[in-house]
Amino acid sequence: MTAFLSIIASALLLRIGFFTVSPFRLPVPILIITMGISILTPLTCLAVGFGFLRRRKFLRLFVLLLSIWLFLAAFSYLIEEVAIPASLLFFIVSMLFSSSILAVDDVFPFQVFSAVGSFITIAAGTLLETSRLDIPSINTYLIVVLALVSLVYLFYLLTQRILPSLQIRLLNFSLAVSLIPLIAISYLVMTNQRSSFENQMRESLKVAAAAKAEEVDAFFSSTKEMMRANASLPIFSRYLSIPENWRPSDIENELYSTIESLSLANITQGDVLSFGLLNASGIVEYDSDPERVGADESQSDYFRSSYSSGISYVADLVFQPDQQPEIIFSSPVFGEENQVLGVLRARFSLQSIDRLLRSETTTYNDQVFPIIIDFLYIRIVDTLQPQYRFYPIMEYTTDQINQLKRNGSLPVSFSEDQQEPSDDLLSLINAYRSYQESFFTKDLDKKPDNISEFGAVLRLTSVPWFLIYPQTQSNLLAVYEQQNNQLIFYIGLFGASIAIIASLIARTISKPILALTRTAEKVSGGDLQIQAAISTKDEIGALARAFNSMTSQLRDLIFSLEDRVQQRTLEITKQNERLTFRSQQLKTIAEVAGSVTATQDLQSLLTNVTHLINQRFGFYHIGVFLLDQNNEYAVLKAANSEGGQRMLKRNHRLRVGQVGIVGYATGQGRPRIATDVGEDAIYFNNPDLPNTRSEMALPLKIGSQVIGALDVQSQVPNAFTEEDIELFSILADQIAIAIMNNNLYEETNRALEDMKRTHQRYLKNEWAAVAGQKQRDGVVRYSANSGLSKTNAISQDPDILEDKRVKINSRPSPADPKVNITELTVPINLRGETIAVIRLQQENEQDLFWNAAKINTIQQIADQIALTLESARLFEQTLRRAERDRKAFEITNRIRSTTNFEDMIQIAVEEIKRELNVQQAQITIQKKNQEELAAPSAAEKTKTGQLVLNSSLQESNEVK
Repeated sequence: MTAFLSIIASALLLRIGFFTVSPFRLPVPILIITMGISILTPLTCLAVGFGFLRRRKFLRLFVLLLSIWLFLAAFSYLIEEVAIPASLLFFIVSMLFSSSILAVDDVFPFQVFSAVGSFITIAAGTLLETSRLDIPSINTYLIVVLALVSLVYLFYLLTQRILPSLQIRLLNFSLAVSLIPLIAISYLVMTNQRSSFENQMRESLKVAAAAKAEEVDAFFSSTKEMMRANASLPIFSRYLSIPENWRPSDIENELYSTIESLSLANITQGDVLSFGLLNASGIVEYDSDPERVGADESQSDYFRSSYSSGISYVADLVFQPDQQPEIIFSSPVFGEENQVLGVLRARFSLQSIDRLLRSETTTYNDQVFPIIIDFLYIRIVDTLQPQYRFYPIMEYTTDQINQLKRNGSLPVSFSEDQQEPSDDLLSLINAYRSYQESFFTKDLDKKPDNISEFGAVLRLTSVPWFLIYPQTQSNLLAVYEQQNNQLIFYIGLFGASIAIIASLIARTISKPILALTRTAEKVSGGDLQIQAAISTKDEIGALARAFNSMTSQLRDLIFSLEDRVQQRTLEITKQNERLTFRSQQLKTIAEVAGSVTATQDLQSLLTNVTHLINQRFGFYHIGVFLLDQNNEYAVLKAANSEGGQRMLKRNHRLRVGQVGIVGYATGQGRPRIATDVGEDAIYFNNPDLPNTRSEMALPLKIGSQVIGALDVQSQVPNAFTEEDIELFSILADQIAIAIMNNNLYEETNRALEDMKRTHQRYLKNEWAAVAGQKQRDGVVRYSANSGLSKTNAISQDPDILEDKRVKINSRPSPADPKVNITELTVPINLRGETIAVIRLQQENEQDLFWNAAKINTIQQIADQIALTLESARLFEQTLRRAERDRKAFEITNRIRSTTNFEDMIQIAVEEIKRELNVQQAQITIQKKNQEELAAPSAAEKTKTGQLVLNSSLQESNEVK
């Protein structure tokens, strides 16, 4: 077991080390430590598995577990998020190894060591601050290994392959009751804490993003309100309401000073690039930037929107050639009659937007990097990746880029090669548009730390722009991880304490039970003088006292046990003898019944029954009585004794229901036992059987019908018991069934013989008729020399017809005495009757020898000829009957062809003459019981046929 577990542990640990070292470039000190632990620990496991410290089991297991613990503790210190699975893995492995290898007295130190080692593993991964590696595959691998080891441990517990001691069971039960709920509750607390932490961060981030969006919207709203207020100044409406040629110079000077003052009010911050006044035709009447005076801006969105709608307007971001991008605000200028006279517009730089959307630092020293995306998916502001400012987040074609540059939506210097599309930003905006999903967690900065930013997406209300508000979470996660590690540390401390306390409790409870178990083992080994130590006053102490009392009773019991065993053995021997005797009797009954049923003749059957019972059971007289036809007397049919033979000769019989116990058995249908004392003593006055002292009569029954009785007599008083009645009742039933079967067999044989005789008479008569016809017609004979010839019938050989056997005769030839004629006569038999004969003869100087093969062949041919002749006879008979029926049918049809009575008589006479080939026919009509009116003459009697027909008038017609 140790070797197997050690090899498995070395393979798993070596795999963990390979996961850690292979895919990462580690610092040299950490690499050396990792490589050393990854190699030395599996080697230690293998050394222990293959016999290192084989004779020192305790130290051997300690070295094995210590190496595994150092390995897992080191990896818990070096790698993130492996503290919990590593500590649980060490605890279960330690419990598995110690329970499987050590004796129950040596398990407790390793239980404490497993709890302490698991706690130190958790402390190394949570309290000690270091730059740990993030290797998710290690965490997944450890969880899988932990699940497998847990299943193995559970399997070993259920199959009792580990130490099935009470201490281990109590410890496992205590840990299952305490640690499983603790782990579950801890997992729920950590999950809820993380969820609450994330919800708190999400809400705070949403609030901050909403506040920032409100600031930007407030800037646009306040600027539009400012433009509306400035456009309502009287100087602008007065200036535009006067035609250009009639404007006095003082009005122009006032206009110039007003616009200049508006520009100077914001020029210090660099927000406003210029203010300009456009007339109704979109021509710049005056601008703080002299280069724009006289320019035609009638086709611009801001002019047309403000002039046509009469409200303030914010234009899209515009890139002027060789200038910085600008945002243009416009507001209509109304006259005295509230008509639009022109538009006041202002060009703003992005400095004010930049001031609002600069990066900020949060409470946990994380950074917030606002990003503004316009409706064309161009980054207006990008504080996270400022090098990509004014770059589209989606990929445009060359034509689209040129069109955007012509519209002023992209800088003139932007080229297709400079595109840096961002699928992450684009997916965030699309998700917000489709599902209103404002919160996100994505790695937007693509830094090597692999830490995702979380943030919110909002749409500005004043302009069609999207605000993406990402925030780094490295410091925030560090705070969370610190709190989480503290919680894990305390959970590990609490779990280790529970494990140690559970081990102490299990040891305390199981120690007296184990002592009692050892005492019980010694008692079972034969030491009945030992007493169990009573160290407690609880149920275990009561059990020890009860055990001591039981041991005392056991000692007393064993001393008297030999006599009781001997007495019981004697009783069992006697009972066994009785059972053996009864079994032999049943076997004998079965043999007798088998022998009886094998006999076909009734008298032989009954005689065999009497002699078999006498031979097998030793009773001196056995008789079988059968009821007569009137069921009045029981007649003795068979007996084995001399007295019984004398009784048979004088046809001994007893009246049913009146004389003797045989009469009782046949009358009542119940068995009866009689002895030579008491009320049955009168039955033993038979002079033919003077030695009878006991008698038993059993009815022979078929169903409920009594057909006779079996009478058994013994010379021993009280020789029969109720068990004998049950035993011989079985034999009586078999005898009754055998008698019934014999009767049925005889009846069947008689019926079969009658049938055979009837059939033979039928065949004999039929073939006698055939033979007579053939004798009149002649016989067709076939000879090898002369072929077919018709001759007269040969004389029948009576010996052949009676013996029905093959005969071989040899005689000298009349023509030449030197030549012998050998003749073979083979009868043709059909169902026991000889219907024909085959005769074969050959002339030769010596007698011809007919061997058995030739005779068998000829006999087989004769059998086939018999079947063929019978078929031909039946076919000929069928044809004659068919012809007779046909002639009768034709005569009847001719008679029915007329309805005249005389014609019918005439037709009948003519047809009968013709069909029967007679010379004369008459029809004599006579009444019932009247003598014939006319008798035929002597000449008419040469060929005569007669037919009598009865009608419904009780008249008959006689045809002669």
